[in-house]
Amino acid sequence: MQLENISTRFIMDKISAGWNTETLCNQLGCSSEQFDERIRFLYSREVYRGLQRDLKKNNKKPQPKLKKCSETEEELTNEQSVETEEVSTEPTEGISEETLVKKPSREESLKKLRELASELSESTQRKEARYEEVRKSQPKSELKELHARIVKLRKEMMISLNEYRKYLEIINQNIEEMNAIWEERNRYRSELFETLSKIKCLETVIIFIYENGLIEVADKEYADVVLDDTGYEELFSQFLVKPVCQEFNLRINDIKTLARIICIEHNSSLKIEFVFDNDDIGFLYENREEFFS
Repeated sequence: MQLENISTRFIMDKISAGWNTETLCNQLGCSSEQFDERIRFLYSREVYRGLQRDLKKNNKKPQPKLKKCSETEEELTNEQSVETEEVSTEPTEGISEETLVKKPSREESLKKLRELASELSESTQRKEARYEEVRKSQPKSELKELHARIVKLRKEMMISLNEYRKYLEIINQNIEEMNAIWEERNRYRSELFETLSKIKCLETVIIFIYENGLIEVADKEYADVVLDDTGYEELFSQFLVKPVCQEFNLRINDIKTLARIICIEHNSSLKIEFVFDNDDIGFLYENREEFFS
């Protein structure tokens, strides 16, 4: 049996049945190199590689008992006949022998296969060339440069992050200290107001009483002191009917001023000293219990 006559179906069937390279070579009467060259010619690169993997796997499988060469040749002949019959399934009844398609000769088949192999080889070479072109166009240097920049930036970022954490810790400590200081400040301020209030209670506030009825705090430090004369209207009404007002020829404005300063002193928590522009009003104020009780 000639190696050139084996069909692709025969090889595929035997490999699928578990035959390895040694069994196939013994059955076909050829060397492993000849068999490898034949299947490399018959199949594409992808199919060839798949067959090689399957042949290696079959090395671990038990091998079948080999048939006689005549039986193998008969099997190959039958398979080739089946393949030839599959080419045309239309009925031939009524067609002369001259019009039937002649089976291509071995030389013609070999020529066609070699032409196909040449086309596949050229396509393969073009793909390999394109593969190399794409592989060489890979931006490896740019990628390497960017990676180095990323590593550098990461180091700088870690340094900046550590500095940021350090300063953040300092800020937090300062905030805690500032809060404590502000609390102490508020406490001191509260004590200050309380102390000033006590001082004002102990100090004497001098108030000028003018003849025209104007009442004014003499010391600017106490300019914000409120002169509360609430209730003077009722006291003024009471003073109007007092005989002392006629005895001293007091004016209505004088009586009103006298009533106001008495109410101011009564409503204030401070110690007040009045300085009078009108001596008569000053005299009546100092003796108010005697004249107005």
